[in-house]
Amino acid sequence: MEIFLDRQMVLLIFTQLTPDEVHIDSIINSVQVSGFSVLGAESTDTKQPFVTIRLVGHIDSKGTNTPFSLQTSVSQRQRDI
Repeated sequence: MEIFLDRQMVLLIFTQLTPDEVHIDSIINSVQVSGFSVLGAESTDTKQPFVTIRLVGHIDSKGTNTPFSLQTSVSQRQRDI
């Protein structure tokens, strides 16, 4: 899987954001390892919107395979309650 930026949603023109050497694994041993989860997105809840993003994969460069695992969380800066 590669990560792309959708430049024009109607025409589906994409720009690759990851180099060819970066490989993101979505499933390993029947377990989803890369993806995201969203909390507080409903307009009727009292929770602040909060997204957790997980990326697991490896980089193949110059004959070396380097695994990586990254997780980050983001939230809306302005109060949403």
